[in-house]
Amino acid sequence: RRVLFRSAESGKSAKAKPAQPTTQKLSVKPGDFAEVNFTLAAGSTVSAGYATDGVPTKWNFHSHGAEHQAVIHAEGEDPKGKLEFTAPADGMFSFLWVNEGEAPLEIEIDVVLSEGAQIHSWMPAAN
Repeated sequence: RRVLFRSAESGKSAKAKPAQPTTQKLSVKPGDFAEVNFTLAAGSTVSAGYATDGVPTKWNFHSHGAEHQAVIHAEGEDPKGKLEFTAPADGMFSFLWVNEGEAPLEIEIDVVLSEGAQIHSWMPAAN
């Protein structure tokens, strides 16, 4: 399927770009976390391949419900993997990795977004 949009500046039609991976290498201090936050339309998907420096790392995919309590959609503990999620409704969702170790954790994260999905922010902030 091809998606066209009109540039507000030029008025010319252009092909929308396909989803591209976004890669970040992050260093997470002991007791801290890495997180990528998304704005997702219902039915849109996001995937995040990740690899640590070999340390099993707790992760979850969550959103925040009424009164901002965390709603966990998936969780696990692995040194690397690929996490995928399809939004059940419009909203903000997050992948989170926690460093419970005593040394900094190095993690590389590759994100691929479908149409209707955007990265909102990274924690720690991406360079």
